[in-house]
Amino acid sequence: IENIILPRIDELPENTVDLLAWQLHVDFYEPLSLSLEKKRELVKNAVVWHKKKGTRRAVEQLVKTVFFDDFKVEEWFVYNGKPYYFRIVIEDGSIKTREEYNLLIQAINSAKNTRSHLEKIISKSNVCNKLYFGASVKKIHSITVK
Repeated sequence: IENIILPRIDELPENTVDLLAWQLHVDFYEPLSLSLEKKRELVKNAVVWHKKKGTRRAVEQLVKTVFFDDFKVEEWFVYNGKPYYFRIVIEDGSIKTREEYNLLIQAINSAKNTRSHLEKIISKSNVCNKLYFGASVKKIHSITVK
């Protein structure tokens, strides 16, 4: 199957791609209504990802394919956390709803090893606003010096 069908996956219709995903046991495929391009990308990488499953790289590749590019996976020894914990740092603040957050957690859990635990997801965003401030002075006592 890998030598005959996968090289032509960009030509296959969506229902065939869905069947290939089922046959290749593509993790994190069913819950999302993904675009055909993302489905194809998941199927193309399924065999390689199963070999890397449980590694930091597997988590990074799945999150990058399905969600966004600008993020980091930081392991516990990088940020002085508890052993076997890791966190995701999203640089562009692209998680906006609770549903997106839950889908991200579900994707991470499908790719990480069972020993490691997701400690937190940090979503950074840059907001540029003007800040106005003012002050007033109130005269309470008056002293006149001659």
